[in-house]
Amino acid sequence: MQSELRPEVAYEPRYARYDFWMFDIAPDTGKCLGNVPPVQIEAYTEDHANSYLAPAFQLSRDHTQHLMDELWRVGVRPSRASTGSDVIDAQKAHLVDIREMAQGLSLTVADTTAALCEILKKRR
Repeated sequence: MQSELRPEVAYEPRYARYDFWMFDIAPDTGKCLGNVPPVQIEAYTEDHANSYLAPAFQLSRDHTQHLMDELWRVGVRPSRASTGSDVIDAQKAHLVDIREMAQGLSLTVADTTAALCEILKKRR
């Protein structure tokens, strides 16, 4: 059975930084088998100009989600997140647009729908 990487995060207030660890965990026992050593910065040379650079590390979707959950746990939030109120505001704006398009039309529902479709086709 393959081991799993488990990211862990802690906020260090004395230095205003976040510390990251990547533990190698045995999935059957939960035992920590080891950890990823600290990342070392590799200076660029002329040889790096056109060569493939491997990523610092790779995570599966589940492990990436766990990392995001860890960041959330220690207080890190997206700088711009879509909230429920954003969705409601967009729906309200859409309804205003529909009302403006339908204003002054005294047609049946079928006629109104057809008229709105024509208006929308012209907008494209």
